[in-house]
Amino acid sequence: MESEFSSGFGMGAVNGMTERHVQSIISSLSLQESVFISNINSNTQITISGTIQNVQKALKALSKAGASSAKMLNVKVPSHSPFMERIAEQMRLELEKASVQRASIPYAANVSARAVTDPEKIRKDLSESIKKPVRWHDAMCMYYERGARLFIELSPRSVLSNIINQTFTDARGLSIQTQGADNCLELIKRYN
Repeated sequence: MESEFSSGFGMGAVNGMTERHVQSIISSLSLQESVFISNINSNTQITISGTIQNVQKALKALSKAGASSAKMLNVKVPSHSPFMERIAEQMRLELEKASVQRASIPYAANVSARAVTDPEKIRKDLSESIKKPVRWHDAMCMYYERGARLFIELSPRSVLSNIINQTFTDARGLSIQTQGADNCLELIKRYN
């Protein structure tokens, strides 16, 4: 992806605004062809992606409109946006070659936030999510509604596990980085 987008693109994070509010500001600036909502991490944490110049313009307007924070992320590509169409197609072609089995644990589809076990639907979601918004919050709500109460974040920080802890008062979000793999594995055993 970085070789495809060597410069001029990026992502920003907006806190304290809903998806609808963020989209209305982007539309009011006539930026809907160059700035896109790319992740819905919570009801009030949204990421946007697009051309750097227009992402910065949108972040400035979002900040003025009341966002608690609106800042650029250290990401050099317009992930989860229509700019990624060609990359998504390349991924689709590669996934056609991959052996994907029916999931024994439902996969949370990024695009639809539905529980998916069918290999073809998983392949489709993995490629589509490159060019469409990731509905992470909705996917976590789906898992919560299905009974999940322990969420473990494998990424290098604890941003998403912190969102889990804020969103679901009777669930627990942990980060491998913060709690360590051994502690997380022990809690998995206890929750099962």
